[in-house]
Amino acid sequence: MKVGDEDGHGLYGLLEETADGLVCHECGRALPNLGLHAWRGHGMTAAQYREKHGLQRRRGLVASTLRARIQANAAARMATPAGQAFAAARDPQRAQDARLNQVSTWRAATYASTRAAFAGRGRLGIEVTCQNPECGAVFCPLTSARRRRFCSRTCASSRAVRAGLGRLGTEVTCRNPECGAVFCPLDSAYRRRFCSRRCASIYSRSLRRAAAGDSSGPDATPR
Repeated sequence: MKVGDEDGHGLYGLLEETADGLVCHECGRALPNLGLHAWRGHGMTAAQYREKHGLQRRRGLVASTLRARIQANAAARMATPAGQAFAAARDPQRAQDARLNQVSTWRAATYASTRAAFAGRGRLGIEVTCQNPECGAVFCPLTSARRRRFCSRTCASSRAVRAGLGRLGTEVTCRNPECGAVFCPLDSAYRRRFCSRRCASIYSRSLRRAAAGDSSGPDATPR
């Protein structure tokens, strides 16, 4: 069965929401809490319901109005002393390890519905090659980093990458004739021509004196 095919009272891999709630694939009723209805009315857990009808694993089975009410109640509970004690005692790493150790039984059609739901969202879901010439690793950008060009911060800030960005990462000679220091411009100043504000000021004064015909002073003749 493919995503969008008729599946009972709905479509495979999709959920229909009305003003009364989410439409059940099994009986066609619209309820605010479809997961609870699946267990009480059809004897299957929320995970079993999602797998049977090709829904994403993280697809919520509650209507948007009920979800907003649950979120508001949860925020109010977490603001209490008991909620703060719970937040301080929780161990996210242990919970993640337990979840990753579970054996997945999801079918290929379920994964297909997940890919179809996120299709066309920028570069999400496609492979991108790291633009650091010394790396070239292939990675998949996350949801919040769909324009990402490098696989890590190390590759993004490496000197090999900077060498091709204008004057960024190259050595520049200060244009003040009295200085001539060699420096490397920073990321935000790759068009910089002087090593310091003092040298830029001296060079500007020398240009004004030369234009006025004043040959006095050691910085009168610019290079």
